[in-house]
Amino acid sequence: MHNDACFLDDRGNKINGPASFQSSGVGFISACPDPDGAGPEFSVLSDKNGDGRNDLCFQAAYQTRGTAGDFEFHARLNNTSMTGSQYVVWCTDADRNGCRDEDVKDDIKIEWNNGSTSSSWSRG
Repeated sequence: MHNDACFLDDRGNKINGPASFQSSGVGFISACPDPDGAGPEFSVLSDKNGDGRNDLCFQAAYQTRGTAGDFEFHARLNNTSMTGSQYVVWCTDADRNGCRDEDVKDDIKIEWNNGSTSSSWSRG
């Protein structure tokens, strides 16, 4: 499942800033794309809880590649075999340590069920 997200100012304009997707539950983060390819911005995909599955995608900035999806943050969420819920929090993350200590965030719940998925957002 591909997850796109963006920050909006009071007028609805997309704004930039470091951000993270943080996953828990049955799924994991399978891709955390570099926001600008070979440019100065970067992304880091990591396993913060040591279970062998990537659960944190940090991106220094939103995508700026001159393609569809620019000015948004992206992560790919996956699950190879387990039925159940995956929870993904997306947040501003200047300290690059995940979303637990952040105030600006939203979350999504994905239900993985025999190869099919459903998802819902809630306001953080």
